[in-house]
Order: sequence, then structure tokens, then C-alpha cells
Amino acid sequence: MSRLPVYLEITNRELRSIAIKKGFSKLEAENPQILHFDSLLQNEEEKRAIAIVEFLQKNYPHANGIYFNVPAQSQFLRELNLPFSTAAKVKEILPFELDSLLPIPVDETVFDFTLKPKIKEQTPNESQLSVCAVEKKALLPWLNLFSAAGFSILGMYSPVAALANTFSLYEEEDALLLHVGSAFSYLVLFEKKVPVAMRSIPLGYDIAVHKLSKRWKKSVEESEQMFRNLPSQTGLPASAYKKYFDIPKAQAKIFADTVQEFATSLANEVELTLKLSSVDVDSIPILCSSDLHEPAIIENLLRDNLAQPIAAAAYEKFPVKDPAYFLLQAAASPS
Repeated sequence: MSRLPVYLEITNRELRSIAIKKGFSKLEAENPQILHFDSLLQNEEEKRAIAIVEFLQKNYPHANGIYFNVPAQSQFLRELNLPFSTAAKVKEILPFELDSLLPIPVDETVFDFTLKPKIKEQTPNESQLSVCAVEKKALLPWLNLFSAAGFSILGMYSPVAALANTFSLYEEEDALLLHVGSAFSYLVLFEKKVPVAMRSIPLGYDIAVHKLSKRWKKSVEESEQMFRNLPSQTGLPASAYKKYFDIPKAQAKIFADTVQEFATSLANEVELTLKLSSVDVDSIPILCSSDLHEPAIIENLLRDNLAQPIAAAAYEKFPVKDPAYFLLQAAASPS
């Protein structure tokens, strides 16, 4: 196998990985893999760490290094305007600006920033930037684990920043990108090809799965399997789910209610993000992706609850079309 860098996406339920080579005009990807964490690995950190190392050593023995995602629950996203035009000056001043904007001391974080493209309304000496800060204590266990296993750490990435990278795949000037993950969902609002808002919210399909499991007293694994197999047509009455899954009427009612609650919550977060826009929100397309469902399912979940035009993300632009690897390939893409 080629000596390629490996990109990892670590969630509370699994680890996804793929080896990626960056070309001038496209990515080349190989050996996509998933390590599922059973209930034992989810609850015992030491055994999960051993399983991850064994998984990487088995599947990527010749990797020349790894990139991994920062934990969404430990990152802080901020949008800033600073009266400086150079990246060097921004880097010098940014720690002092962040000190009053973060809930923890800035020296307990690592942070990076992206300068946004200049727009006409800005003065020549003004910079707009997106900042991602992450708690050091959340990163250290992963840094130590990968280093001890003999893997070079080439970098880290924020999932919401990876999602923002995909905007270059589209022709729109204004759009809202939405990615639905297991524990978190990510939203990036673009206006005139500039990201004006980036949000990471603790709303993923795990919420619906655990509600299902609790409400109808089935295992989390069985509930997830049914949620994973949602029909492409959503917003169905309980009777339709009863027939589709061949389940009792009472369970079908629980399923229909839970799916609708999840769709409503997701639509509410979309609407909240769109309120940050300065353009006509009714015309802003919503481009959807998910690491669990086919695009049509997320599209339909939102279409039943929102008026905006809704379309699937450009999965076909990446070498691996499987939704599970969308963010991983996005992380390797140029912004």
C-alpha cells in the first residue's frame, strides 16, 4: 500500500479512516475503513485506545502520518473583525482578543485562524477571520496515543472547517452547508462566497436513536439500524412506517414521532443560522450531507419543515462516494 497520509474522523461511536493523496486538481483516495465501537469500547478508554492502535497498524502499516479531527465538544468557534491587514499582526494580537471571548483561559487552548477574502465594505487595514480554539486537555490523550503507536501527527482539522472547504465544489455565491453527524451537526453560512457564520451544535442522529431506544425499549444498536434505514420519503404517517418496517402500530407511532421531533429540531437550527444572513434567506439553498443517510433522506427531512431550496451535497465530486467519508475527504480538500 502507498505511503499516504491517513485522515481520521473519531466520533463517540466509531472511527473512520481513509488514505488520501492530494493532486493538483483532484484527490485520490484508497482503503476507506470503519472501526465500530461496541458498548465496551465506548465506555472503557484504555481498551478503546488499544483497539484504535491495532486497527491503524493493521490497515495502514505504511502510512506516512495521520490527520485527525478535533473533538467537537471541546472546540470554540469565533468570528472576529480586527483592524489589521496582515496575518502576522493578526497572529500577534489574536491571543489577547480571544482571552475575553473564550470560557477558559486562552493558554489552555490551541487555536488557529483563517483569514476571509476581502470584501468591498472592508477598509484596507481590516481583517475578518474565523477562529477555532480547542482545549489542550482534550487533544493530549490523542496526541500521546498516536505518538506512542509510532504514527507521525501531520495535523488536526475542525469538522466544521472541513465542511466549509466543500463550498468550492458548488457554483452558488450564497448557500448554507449542513452536515448531520452522530453527536454533532455542522452549519456554515456563505454570502458572496465568504463564510459569515460557522456553527457546531450538539444535535446529531444519536439523539433520535437514544430516544427511540428508550421509548420502545429496544437496544441502541437495533434502534440505530432502523433509523439508518429510514425510507427516502420522510414525514410519513405512523401507518406507513408500520408497513415499511413491519412493526406494531404503537412502535410505528413512536418511530414517526421521534423522526419528526428530530427533523423539527434540525430545521430550527437551520432557521437560527439563516437569521445571521444579510441577504434574502428564502433564496439561500441548503446543501445537505450526512455520514449516516443517503442525501435524499436529509433533504426530505428538511423539505418537510423548511421553505428554502434544498439539495444534496456534491458527494460525486470526491473519489469515494460513500457519505461516511464525506467530511474526511473534505478535510483534505483545498479551501
